[in-house]
Formats: sequence, C-alpha cells, structure tokens
Amino acid sequence: MKTFFEKEGTYVNFKGVEQKVKRGSTMVVGALSLVDISTLLSGGEVTVNNPFYTTPVKTNYFVGQRGTL
Repeated sequence: MKTFFEKEGTYVNFKGVEQKVKRGSTMVVGALSLVDISTLLSGGEVTVNNPFYTTPVKTNYFVGQRGTL
C-alpha cells in the first residue's frame, strides 16, 4: 500500500481569495512503488504477493443465476 501525504498550507486563487489546505493523506491500495515501475520499464520482473491482484476488482452480478424466465 502506497501513501501520499500533503502539507498544511495556504494559497491564493486567481480571484485573490486566500484558501487554507489541511494536512491529509491518501492511501492507494495495490499501487506499485517507483522502484517497481522502473524495474518493469527496464525489462525486469516484479513479484507481487498481494491479494489485490488475484481477486477481481469488480463483480459482475448480472451473470449470476437469475432463475427461470
């Protein structure tokens, strides 16, 4: 799981209104690290032992048993 943190701060938008930004974090499940990406781009292999990649992201409920018509 990769995490990105934002700093707390203030900025002024194009209308001149000052806006404050609170510190926060974003969790990205199943994301590759920069080292993994550079390894893949250089032709190497990356072993991923994460259940996120083995289970489908979406479940298609439409193809389930619908009974008689």
